[in-house]
This record gives sequence, C-alpha cells and structure tokens, in this order.
Amino acid sequence: MSGETERTPSVNQPENAMGMPLALIAFLSFSTSDLCSKLLNGSLPPYEVAFSGGVLGILLFPAIWRKEYTLRSFFPTNKTAWLLWILRAFCVFAATALSVTAFMLLPLPVAQSLMFLMPLVTAILTVTVLREKVPASTWIVALVGFVGVVTVAGPGLLKSLQETMASGQFDSLGFGGLCAIGVSFAAGINIMAARGLTGKANDLSIYAAVVFGPIIGDGIIFGHTFVLPSSLTVWTELFGYGFLAALAQLFLIYASQRIAAAQITLAQYSQLIWTTVFSILIFKDFPPLHTYAGLGIILFSGILGAILQRRERAALKAM
Repeated sequence: MSGETERTPSVNQPENAMGMPLALIAFLSFSTSDLCSKLLNGSLPPYEVAFSGGVLGILLFPAIWRKEYTLRSFFPTNKTAWLLWILRAFCVFAATALSVTAFMLLPLPVAQSLMFLMPLVTAILTVTVLREKVPASTWIVALVGFVGVVTVAGPGLLKSLQETMASGQFDSLGFGGLCAIGVSFAAGINIMAARGLTGKANDLSIYAAVVFGPIIGDGIIFGHTFVLPSSLTVWTELFGYGFLAALAQLFLIYASQRIAAAQITLAQYSQLIWTTVFSILIFKDFPPLHTYAGLGIILFSGILGAILQRRERAALKAM
C-alpha cells in the first residue's frame, strides 16, 4: 500500500543530497509491495495478505526504538491520544485491506490512480474537521489531480461504479474501484489522526498503530478463513508484500529526516510510473490512451504542487 509520512522536516531544514533518492527507493518498495499483492490474487484472501503486512511491520520497531522507551511506550498515555490512536489504527487496517483488494481486482495503474484522490480528501477534511485554512495552491493541485483520476477511470469504470452504487450488486471492476476510493478516505482520516497525535504521543506509539491496526483488524476478519500458502512462490510473494512495505516505511523515515514534506509528496508520484511499468512488463496489460492521459495529468498536478509550494515559501521568506 501507498505510504504517507506525517512527521517531516520543516521547510527551512537544510536539505541532504540523499533525501530524494531515499524517498524514491521508498516508493519503489511500496509499488513492488503492491505488485506482490496483485500476484497473490486467487492464492490468498486479501485480509490475510494485509495481516501479513502488519506482522512484518514489527521488523521496523528496532529502527525506531530509543533507549528511554519501555513497553508502555507502544501506547498513548491519555484519553484523547488513545481515541486518536485507535482511529489511526482502524484507518490503517481499513486502508491496507481495501488497497490489497483494489490491487487484486483492478489494473495496477488504475488502482494506484484512484488512491491519488487522497490530496482532495485531505483538503476537504482539513477545512471541515480541523477548521483550518487550506492554501489556494493546495486546492488547485487537488482539483487537477481529481481531473486526472476521472480521466484514468474512463467511461467503463465510471459506469461500473455508478451501477454498483445504484444496484448494490458488486462486480469486480466496480467493487475494486470503490475499494481504491475507500483507501483515499481512510488515508485522509489517518493523516488527520496522526496530526492530532503530534505532541501527544511518541514516534514509537504513532508507528505502533500502523502495525497493530492490520494485525488486529485483518486478523479478526480472516481468522476463520485462514488459507495456508500452497507453494514457495506464494510464500515469497506474501513475504515480499509485507517486508517491502516495512522496508519502504524505514526508507521514508530516513528520507523525511533529510528533505521537506513537499519533496516527499512529489516523490510519491513516482508510484504511478512504477505501477504502469509493472503492469506492462509483468502482466502484459497495456493501458488504454485515456489512462496514459490521466496519469500525465496526475503527474502534472504533483509537479505543479511542488512549483507552487516553492513560490509560496519564497514569498514568505521575502516578507
């Protein structure tokens, strides 16, 4: 699943030459993890795959651990933080389960593109829930990205989504599309929860919600339908899904210590390129022209966002 990082350096932090390469490696790892979930379609239930991601996420705990931490540090210490922690854990559980399902049912570029509705969802939630002002540049980028997502979806997927919502009868295309859109909402709410936890919980506790959410939520759902991987190939793909996602989180943490959040956001758009390449090379699935057009629009929105944010920072420094 596509990752996001909430704790990033300020825009005034000196940049490190290794920051962008680390971010690009992180999102390549995320995309490869998503590829593994696609390869597992038909072999394992999506909830079981998502559960493995949580379990293998435990591997990252030693990288975050500090000398002053204790076992109590895995969890918040006050009621407000607990509620936000539970909300974050639930959102991560929902996002992982929905993203695995979406990647299994949809072409990789389409599933990935629909998840890029998150900037628009986050902007709307920031205004309606946090009552904060969203810069005009953010709205412009989010709306341009929305046009790109609709273009990628094309008339076929849009019609399937409409019929699915109207009839309540789910075909694979419509259900996969709803799952991908659901990821955007879950990820957007997750960002709000993580922002609320800033200053109320330590880094270990904030990350622990990412691990325990899928383990508990997906574990409960798939518990009675457990399927033992049938071959070494399936075991390898399952391990690849979870391990690469955990590795990506680690690279993302290191990248966020070296470059600003805006640059990490820009690097995230590289996932659109990787998923398209994987779709063509591995599945021999050549997207239609409208998909390429939509991907181009979404990539343009990311570049536009970086340019507008740089101008805003320059204007603030000049004041």
